[in-house]
Amino acid sequence: MADKVPTSNIQTFDGNNYSQWKFQKVCALKANGLFDIVNGSSKKPEEKEQMTTWLRRDANAMFVLRSAMEFKQIVIIENCSTLYEIMEKLNSIYQLKSEFSTRNLTASDWSQTSP
Repeated sequence: MADKVPTSNIQTFDGNNYSQWKFQKVCALKANGLFDIVNGSSKKPEEKEQMTTWLRRDANAMFVLRSAMEFKQIVIIENCSTLYEIMEKLNSIYQLKSEFSTRNLTASDWSQTSP
């Protein structure tokens, strides 16, 4: 992997800012060459040699993700063994909630600007 892009300035996920946090994390994972781990296109290989490299990349990607999460959010995912599992779990919990909040905010903003 080339030079790692720092991720220390990413806002911490507190359970209320999922869409924004996820966008920042996806950008960081892409910049660090790890996005194929999170989107599932890089599957865990069967061969031992390749598995070691894959496990290291998955652990790096998990660290990038967890490094900007509050502990109460980490508790939700601590039993997940891969980054893909983590993202599937977080998406199942927060994605719909986040989209609903965004739609309500947009509708609320729109109704306040209408005559």
